[in-house]
Amino acid sequence: MKIPARTKKALKNYSIGIDSHDEDISILIESELYIPPKTMSHDECLRWLDHSLKSTSKKLVTDHFLYGVQNFKPEYRAAFSAFSVASKLPRHTYQGLDVYCKTCGAFETQTIDLTLINCSRYLYGSLRSMTPADLALYLQLDTNLPAPKKFTNERFIVLLSELAISPINETPTSLLKRLSNNKHLNFPKEEIRGLLETLGFTGILQSPLHPGYIYEYTPPFSKSAKTSKSDWRYPIDFWTGTNGINDSAIKFWFSEQQDIMDKI
Repeated sequence: MKIPARTKKALKNYSIGIDSHDEDISILIESELYIPPKTMSHDECLRWLDHSLKSTSKKLVTDHFLYGVQNFKPEYRAAFSAFSVASKLPRHTYQGLDVYCKTCGAFETQTIDLTLINCSRYLYGSLRSMTPADLALYLQLDTNLPAPKKFTNERFIVLLSELAISPINETPTSLLKRLSNNKHLNFPKEEIRGLLETLGFTGILQSPLHPGYIYEYTPPFSKSAKTSKSDWRYPIDFWTGTNGINDSAIKFWFSEQQDIMDKI
């Protein structure tokens, strides 16, 4: 079911902190998208994440991702990024050199705006933040989604075909612009950005020195951006057309999808 325009507007207003929160919250509550904030410690968030990760599977998140790509549903695509990061996040206690944990970026104790995290699922379809709470909520809510109806992988295959013809000097920014003009994809620009960052997290778009989370966990804030003006997430920030598509990652995630395997 498509999100009603008033609900999408409420999600956008909430996500950018517009002052009409009372009205927006009422709409989000009515739509069952509002989640009360919760105060949690770093270690509580890690336990929550462990439970959420054990409650899902690679097959579920990849099936949901492909369904979300084909049917313009960011909330179905979102857990793919979270699963790839959470699967490699080392279990640890709080290790704070400053105000946040140097391993996962979480505060020692924090009141977490869970609705704000949920807004990103519906508006961006990928991670905006990589704290354990973000990862846990993405995974937990993904398991509650209605089972996908029968679908094809046509739109994802179009996306792969476009990635495959990237010139060697392609950058994430030029790729975003090119895909935004592709009428066969027809995604909003912000959602394409989320898609590309997900492909970075999952190792499908990566570079040799900056691999995706399929291979290793990279703590938030531990890597500088490619340039001072870059606002892309790691590791796709360092990807260029010369790196192409990582076929090994495609095989790892989508080996059961023969139509996708036939394209690599």
